[in-house]
Amino acid sequence: MIEGLNAMERLGHIMTNKNSRICAEFDMDAVPKSFREKFNTDLCDEIVYEYAVSYFQIIANTIPAVKIVAKERGRLYWHIAELAKQLGFFVICEIEQEEVGYIMESKTKVIAENKTIDAVIININLDDSDNSQILHFLKLLKETEKAAFIKVKEVKKKTKKIWWKVFQKKKEETLRQYFSHLQIEKMCYDEMGKLTYSMVGVAIEKQQDYEFISTYTFSLICNYEEEKLGEVVNLFDGEGQGALAVINFANKTQEDWEEALAKEVIKKNKRLNDAINEFYGREEE
Repeated sequence: MIEGLNAMERLGHIMTNKNSRICAEFDMDAVPKSFREKFNTDLCDEIVYEYAVSYFQIIANTIPAVKIVAKERGRLYWHIAELAKQLGFFVICEIEQEEVGYIMESKTKVIAENKTIDAVIININLDDSDNSQILHFLKLLKETEKAAFIKVKEVKKKTKKIWWKVFQKKKEETLRQYFSHLQIEKMCYDEMGKLTYSMVGVAIEKQQDYEFISTYTFSLICNYEEEKLGEVVNLFDGEGQGALAVINFANKTQEDWEEALAKEVIKKNKRLNDAINEFYGREEE
């Protein structure tokens, strides 16, 4: 942990040092076939961990953040998260709103108090009017100097109304006020008294999620597509801060996955940086 900086400032610091705006999504269940075949045994925790070691070492000098995903967050999940933290990554995990209630009720506070996690993506149901658990969880995150990214869950209605219509017609005022309150409440100032990005950001999946973005809101781009880069490049500020693109580089079948991973990381990072520089009329760094 970088002393004296809050979570979003730490993220920005790492992004600047590595000149990268990418969060690598590490899937624990996507170990390449060529890697698995090195071992004369079935896929086990030891093999997954060794894959994580190899994967992280390849991207460590280029990628500032990792989001770790798995079917279950057992002991292995936290070992891999700790490994990522030791290698200098900004570590992100994702939870469902239902888990927030479980964490509070069980009083384990596993995620909020885990020192390896820097930020949490929280999936929130638009139709849930009781936000007390979310607010309490965000308070715990703030106390442990963690950031939060709010991801709006799609609600499937019997009337087949898509979620943004529900947002616009039924929840517009209350939901806008709720997110606005969170963002303003979690505003931070640096040592010079300058406003920095709010500790409550937005995890973007759809165009409608832009509705939740306000000044000093950090955006986590979860559905990043390189061919649609022009549609999201404006989320980054003039210094290349304010947003992070989540990219899954996994390839389960490729033989030379290490070389392919290294090349793909460099390629996508350059493409994103060039687009930001072009958008702001800056010369290539």
